[in-house]
Parts: sequence; C-alpha cells; structure tokens
Amino acid sequence: MKGSFNDRLRQVIAIFPVGQTFTSRQAGDLLELCTDERRNRLGGALKDLAKYGELEHLGPGRWRRLGREERPELKEIMWNLQRIHLVLTAEEMSLQSGASPHTVRDWYKSMLRLGLVRNEAGKGQPGRYRLIKDLGPKPPADSNGERLRQLRARRRQQEALASLDGAFARVAQECPGKNGESLRAIAQARLAVSRLEE
Repeated sequence: MKGSFNDRLRQVIAIFPVGQTFTSRQAGDLLELCTDERRNRLGGALKDLAKYGELEHLGPGRWRRLGREERPELKEIMWNLQRIHLVLTAEEMSLQSGASPHTVRDWYKSMLRLGLVRNEAGKGQPGRYRLIKDLGPKPPADSNGERLRQLRARRRQQEALASLDGAFARVAQECPGKNGESLRAIAQARLAVSRLEE
C-alpha cells in the first residue's frame, strides 16, 4: 500500500462495509503491523479518523465504519473551521480537518475564486487565509471541487481494488487449497469496493 500511514489505514478500513464493526487488531493485521510502537500509532490514527467522522469508537479496541450520510462532508468541516478561527494557515486547516494538504490547497483555491477568503501571506509564501465573507454554516457550492472529489474517490477505489487483488494473489500463492474461506472473503470485499459509488 502506498501513501501516508493514515492513507494506508483508510484503504484498509475501506475493506469493511459501512456499518460493520472491526477491531484495532484486525486493522493492524491488515496493515501488517508487528511492533508495539506501530500498534500504538494505529490507536492514535483510529482516534483521529473517529474525530474526523469516518469511524465510531464503540469501546476499547472496537470501531465501526460510518457511511457518508452519517458524517459531515470534508468541505463542511473545513468551512466551519474557517468560520470559527477566521484566520488559518493551510497546514493548520489540514491538521484540524484531517484533509490532505492537496485537498486543502484545492479548497482554498476555490474559496479565493469565490471571494470568500483572502490570502494574507502574499505571493509565493505559504498561505494564511482570512475569512472575508461569511455565508453561514452551510458550505458554499463549488462544482469544480465536487468534480475533483469524485476523481480522487475513483483513484482511491482503484488503489483499494489493486490492494485486494494483491492480497488475493498472496493468499492463493502461499497456501493453495487451504484458504478457500479467506479467498472468498477477499473476493467479496473486492466486489463491495468495486460497487462503491464515486
């Protein structure tokens, strides 16, 4: 799996259907974490994803994947953070919202184009964005941002499918004839990921 630790964790969580519960150990096994230090990092990352509305913490080591309808959209989270703080850097927005730096950069470009924020840092310097027009709690519509979100979702879906194909091949090669149940589970997960809406 490629990407940051949280990106890899999101790919693993995508294997579980929305609403299904799973344990920290299951996620760690899928990430192939073997040291206590890495497993501790997993606990913090799972808590972060729960804070961002992607998971629900059900108790010690137990989690549930939330569906899109159960959590606020990322642009809603970013919009309300900007309204609360009035001035944020792109890095602060990324840390507080859980959005990737690339997503934050695109979002601020959109907000600048709509005339809702002003970059106080100046040309060529890291962004320091001030809210100059507050439209209320509902985030402004941006069709370009939605198109980018769909493209990224499709790319993540393709990465998850490739990861599942690799797992299927490894299990089939390492233990031929002994893992029929595991292979069926991976195949069902692949089918579920391929049917996800973009």
